[in-house]
Amino acid sequence: MFDGKCGTTVEDRAGSRGYLPAAGPDRSGDSFRVMFFGRPPGGKSDGGSAGGDRTGLPGNATALLCYVLGWVTGIVFLVVDNDDRLVRFHAWQSILTFGTVTLIYVLLNVLAGLFFTGPWRPLLVWTALYTLAGAASFLLWLILMVKAYQGQRWKVPLLGELAERYAGF
Repeated sequence: MFDGKCGTTVEDRAGSRGYLPAAGPDRSGDSFRVMFFGRPPGGKSDGGSAGGDRTGLPGNATALLCYVLGWVTGIVFLVVDNDDRLVRFHAWQSILTFGTVTLIYVLLNVLAGLFFTGPWRPLLVWTALYTLAGAASFLLWLILMVKAYQGQRWKVPLLGELAERYAGF
């Protein structure tokens, strides 16, 4: 069948997998995903699949999305895309890491409210420490997203080991 838009036949395009998705259970040839999100390094993610069955994204893009909103997206992708071990690892690491960061910030705010109602000098030191903690957690967030998109299992000390165990590695 001739397609007037690009001057080729649909069979030619389907055979080269250049424009149409692959038929059958092998979703690694889905050109839409490959065109916009790229293939994971080596063609497959560490978990052995090219992407989750429910998300329709390659494993590396889904692993990156586990970190976008911290522990919230970690929970979402743990529930939605739990077939890919790489995605499961990054979802668990996101939950554990940013859940811990959230608890630390809550604790810092409670302590600041209890102890720093008086002199201004300790409050300035506290503010500087709070700012450094925020910069460190932002840098960690960026590193985790880049490593996840590269298809790597970069582990946060202590929490990465737990994430590996929960993900089944």
